[in-house]
Amino acid sequence: MCVSACLCASLFFAFSASADDIAERAKKLQFSSIVLDTHADTPQRMLTGNFDLGKRDKEGHVDIPRMREGGLNAQFFSIFISGEFSGHRRYNKLSTRLISSVKTSSNIART
Repeated sequence: MCVSACLCASLFFAFSASADDIAERAKKLQFSSIVLDTHADTPQRMLTGNFDLGKRDKEGHVDIPRMREGGLNAQFFSIFISGEFSGHRRYNKLSTRLISSVKTSSNIART
C-alpha cells in the first residue's frame, strides 16, 4: 500500500506543471476563446454621469480597459429596477434610461 501511494505521489509531482506554466496555458486558452460575461450591473452606475466605461474605474470591476485586458469579447449589461419603484410608468421610464445609458456609454467608449 505504501509503495503504491509513493508511486502515485511521484507520478503526480513528475507530471505536474509549475504555476507559471499553468497560468500561461490558461492565458492562451482565454485569449483563443470567445469569452462572454452574461451579467453586469454596471448600467446603474452609468446613470450618475460620473462613470466613463472607456476609462479604468477605481471603484468598479467592469470597464473597457479591463474587458480588453481580460480578453472579454461580449458583455451583457443587466437592466435592474428596484422593487422600491412603484407604477408601470416609473419602471418603464427608468428601464428606458438604463438602456439609453448603456447605448450612450458604449458609443462614447468606442470612439
